[in-house]
Amino acid sequence: EEMWKEMTARLKQRGAVSRNPGSSEYLQMAMDTGLIHGESVLLIDLSTCTRCDECVRGCSDAHEGIPRFIREGQKYRNWLVPTACYQCSDPVCMMECPTGAITRDVGTLEVTINEPTCIGCNNCAQRCPWSNIQMMETGEIRPDGKPVEIASKCDLCLTRPEGPACVQMCPHGSAVRISFKDMDRVIATLK
Repeated sequence: EEMWKEMTARLKQRGAVSRNPGSSEYLQMAMDTGLIHGESVLLIDLSTCTRCDECVRGCSDAHEGIPRFIREGQKYRNWLVPTACYQCSDPVCMMECPTGAITRDVGTLEVTINEPTCIGCNNCAQRCPWSNIQMMETGEIRPDGKPVEIASKCDLCLTRPEGPACVQMCPHGSAVRISFKDMDRVIATLK
């Protein structure tokens, strides 16, 4: 019965694509760019964005003065995909973290970094295929004279009841977060 439901759903999807061939363009773009892995991808509509940086300021205010994304990245039509964690469905950044500092609680979207546990080994930043994890200096100096660094990435403003500051603080409604698992919403947003 489970297989029958899955087969029926796939046939319906194939039929929808054949009736609306343009919709497969979005799926292809999501696969080509890796966005298909994203559970919560930040997108900025460049046709309405005034580059006021309120999204970056909001993020910075929510994270003790250090923004967790960069308002630069790949573009698709009039949409910008900033350098911000996609909260991947299968986060490869979590692999090989020697201290277990990068985790996702069961049933949640947020992939988080426990800063006190992070030793700054850079494994997660190197493993992220989209370079959405940055190493950030803590202001401390190691015995060898080099600065102490820890990993930093978007955590969807986990501690804010209002949700991600980047989306909430955009005065033009240009910033949105979508899951590329929901292709109906992706198509409606990107059209």
